[in-house]
Amino acid sequence: QRPTTKMVMSDPITECFAAVASEAMRRPQDFKDQELKDVLWAFSKIGVRHPALFKKVAHHLVAANGRGFGGFSSQGLGNTLWSFAKQAQLSLEVIDSLGDSVKLGSTGRLAVYETSCLDIGEKAIKTLFVRAAEGGVE
Repeated sequence: QRPTTKMVMSDPITECFAAVASEAMRRPQDFKDQELKDVLWAFSKIGVRHPALFKKVAHHLVAANGRGFGGFSSQGLGNTLWSFAKQAQLSLEVIDSLGDSVKLGSTGRLAVYETSCLDIGEKAIKTLFVRAAEGGVE
């Protein structure tokens, strides 16, 4: 049986995740590279979608004056990219759970790409992965 909204909102773990997401969206520049990676990884690992958090962090990383990936370790970079990919996969699971009431125009990898573009923005998601790839070969 699914928990009620009231039960979820009074859960201390949910409150903790909400507080961290709020702070990471409000001031991503104050988080160290590893801290940002850990926040994104934690949401994706436990299967909690948070498109607004991922969009804010993506834009923080790849904006014209963004942080970039220069300070990320190779493992940190990999975990960050996995977190973004997992968020897209989780969105498909949500859409699938809604049954016939919601349909995407695509399936498979293209559907995962489409949901990433809807959540984060096509330009930002492309730039994120391109910059990550460029950083990985330096």
